[in-house]
Amino acid sequence: MNGKTLLDTSVIIDSARQRDKSQVITEIVFKGLDPVISIVTLTELWGGRSMQTDKEARYVNTFLQGVEIISLNEEISILAGKLLWEYPNLEDPIDRIIAATALSHDLTLITYNPKHFRVIKGLKILEPKYSSD
Repeated sequence: MNGKTLLDTSVIIDSARQRDKSQVITEIVFKGLDPVISIVTLTELWGGRSMQTDKEARYVNTFLQGVEIISLNEEISILAGKLLWEYPNLEDPIDRIIAATALSHDLTLITYNPKHFRVIKGLKILEPKYSSD
């Protein structure tokens, strides 16, 4: 797999908080997977606890300097709305926007929460592996 991949918020947050998971983003880039994020991921990062400590905020801000942010547009909004109706049992509406972003741009979604997305037809998901050595 080469090309752009959409990072779920979970990957960035876990990388900022846990040293053994921080290698995952480096490996994604090393493997030629160009990470991008959704604008709602940026919202989740700034609104979550990941920005409450200076160390985590510095990590996230440094990471974001080199990452393309995909804005919300009409196509993504309509698709996310359809996903709300099609998958009413999914917990978080934001996850549907992230899934719609991946689907509309034909991106593989990299997430530590595959159960949030697994049921969505046509969505390509990759759960990164990390070693705790």
